[in-house]
Amino acid sequence: MFGELSLCGVFVPFLLAMSLVALVLAMLASRCLARLRLHRLFAWQPAVGLSIFVILFGSLIELAHLFEN
Repeated sequence: MFGELSLCGVFVPFLLAMSLVALVLAMLASRCLARLRLHRLFAWQPAVGLSIFVILFGSLIELAHLFEN
């Protein structure tokens, strides 16, 4: 697993970069759920948003070995 990523000479922790990617994907997924009006099926929407983030973050971490050199 990566320890740090170098972005224009600035070292960024790998988990921070993956969490930001997961956050953006989770926000897009939540907006898609809202646009399709599927958010009404859930009793507490913040828990759904958190669950989507956790699932995406875990999936990105599991797939991280594909990005290794």
